[in-house]
Amino acid sequence: MPALADSERMVQSGVVAAFAQLLALAKPEAFRRAERLQRYVLELACELGVEDTAPLEAAALLSQIGALTLPETTCTRIYHGAALSHADLELVSELPAIAAKIAREAPELDEVRQILSCVEERFARGVGHRWVYGQDIPLGARLLKIAHDFDLLEAQERSVEFALSTMRGRAGWYDPELLELFAALRGSGEHTTTVKELLLRDLRPGMVFAADIHSETEGVLLVARGREATKMLLERLLALPEGLVAEPVRVLVREPVVALVEEGVAA
Repeated sequence: MPALADSERMVQSGVVAAFAQLLALAKPEAFRRAERLQRYVLELACELGVEDTAPLEAAALLSQIGALTLPETTCTRIYHGAALSHADLELVSELPAIAAKIAREAPELDEVRQILSCVEERFARGVGHRWVYGQDIPLGARLLKIAHDFDLLEAQERSVEFALSTMRGRAGWYDPELLELFAALRGSGEHTTTVKELLLRDLRPGMVFAADIHSETEGVLLVARGREATKMLLERLLALPEGLVAEPVRVLVREPVVALVEEGVAA
């Protein structure tokens, strides 16, 4: 069974954690995709300096819950990178809306519902939008739309370049600034970004803090979310009195794809 400890800590709602557990058990491929979407959204949010990422992360996790209603053959095509028919693409596009209907039943998920209900809105006015467009689309929905479409396209061709070029060719679909930021974070396709929880002694320069770090006693902000770890900053953190910082801490780690593949083969 997929481990959910990290995902459960990422969201505040027990409803989201419960649905994530159900998805992991019933449709593990869909759950793994939800985790990837969550990572992409969190990575972008950290770059943008978003303070409260919980609603965005919850929306990403819930976005695939509609997969529970899909036939197994359809799920196989969607989550294993097979060629998708027009009908398949229609089903994929409806997944966030299904999740939005579920979130509607939990008042504490209202912000999550708003994100999910706007994922399929087009950024440019007159380009297939329904209710809102441009900056009126919730930030979380704009981020999740980019993550959602990238993951689907990249899975089909196994190519970061193909996915990004296809998305750039869809005039008016995405927030252009966010799309270019996402493309920059993807680099050459030789690296991937993962969310990890590490002890202070295991942190390395270049990692990016994915959550604020406060002192345990007085709640003083020591490191802000989105800040890159430098050698000097890490030395300062390690010099703090033992127990002042709650460990482990959440960071974004950029790693070579080759290393990850070799690790998977070795496992």
